[in-house]
Amino acid sequence: MKIQVTEKHIRKGIPENCKKCAIALALQDALEGYNLFDVEVTTDEDVSGEFKFTFRESLSCNVYQWTDYTISQTDAVNVSHFINEFDTFGYDKEKGKSIPCSEVVHAKPFTFELGGEIERQTVMSGGLK
Repeated sequence: MKIQVTEKHIRKGIPENCKKCAIALALQDALEGYNLFDVEVTTDEDVSGEFKFTFRESLSCNVYQWTDYTISQTDAVNVSHFINEFDTFGYDKEKGKSIPCSEVVHAKPFTFELGGEIERQTVMSGGLK
């Protein structure tokens, strides 16, 4: 599944906000109906050292569903660079948009691909459901 992070996501995204960063907004557009809360790129040692892309969806109060997808190393690096740079943006609350604080190298529109779902867990506050 291709995820497109557009100029709109970058402008509307809020730096250092897991629910409203540009990547979360792009995922919400691609996966309509999901209430994303947290996004993370990690290495999964159980899947031959491949990278995995994890996001947490809020199902209801204190009930979350974690879903892991595979992601290529190149895409993982691109996503990581984007997030690192995007999190240095400023956010103008009055205008409701993100503003780069310095020259933008990585936080530009891009596309990355999520591979097959490898794990899904539903979690209530304190344990698996």
